[in-house]
Amino acid sequence: MNQICVQPKYFEVSWKYAWPEAGVRFPRDWSELLSDKNRCPKCGNGRRYIGTDAELRFREPGKVRRIYRSSNHSYVIQDSVRKCLEKNNITGLKYHALKPMDEFGQDQQLNWLEVIGKMEVEWNSLGLTPNDVCEVCDSAKKVVKGNRLVPRDDAWDGSDFFGITNWYNLHICCTRRVVELAREQGWDELRFTPMDIAYGFGKIRGPVYVKHLAKKWPPKQWYPEGITPAPSNLETA
Repeated sequence: MNQICVQPKYFEVSWKYAWPEAGVRFPRDWSELLSDKNRCPKCGNGRRYIGTDAELRFREPGKVRRIYRSSNHSYVIQDSVRKCLEKNNITGLKYHALKPMDEFGQDQQLNWLEVIGKMEVEWNSLGLTPNDVCEVCDSAKKVVKGNRLVPRDDAWDGSDFFGITNWYNLHICCTRRVVELAREQGWDELRFTPMDIAYGFGKIRGPVYVKHLAKKWPPKQWYPEGITPAPSNLETA
């Protein structure tokens, strides 16, 4: 398939900077703020979330950024970013106000992102068997490395931001609308990888992350050489 005439629909979102640069952490008793209502009672799968007015501290105060990485594998954003996301009708998110507890964060209006959008991935692409799947919530009970995430359109709720409900719950994914908005706004804190090569891609040639701030757009090649895109993650340009 000619990779020039097709574009990926879904991407995994990741943090550009080395941890803990510009990262934030929550207090040691932050577990009291976490809710388990969305977690499976059998296997515990599901993303916990932080309630409103949660407190945070910056690990290494330094440059003020629009988007920060948080200690629970999610993101904290400036209020200006929240307003931009809402203005552009980016779906699949809930915003929780935060209280910065150190001097560096006192003048910043910050929100923690709760990803509420949902999608499932194909089991056969992950090398899983029925014995590897929770009989209650149909989620994977183990992490299999070296395989990729193949999206299922029929198990997607249509959100721009979404998590993988039947897989390792730390993945945050998005549609190309988010990538286009990040380019338009110059958000350099994030990286985007086509979802179907984002997990355990191994040794490949060429760029893994889409250069969403490059002068030429869209890129001539979305996927690295040697990678065959999953048909369910492609649409004709």
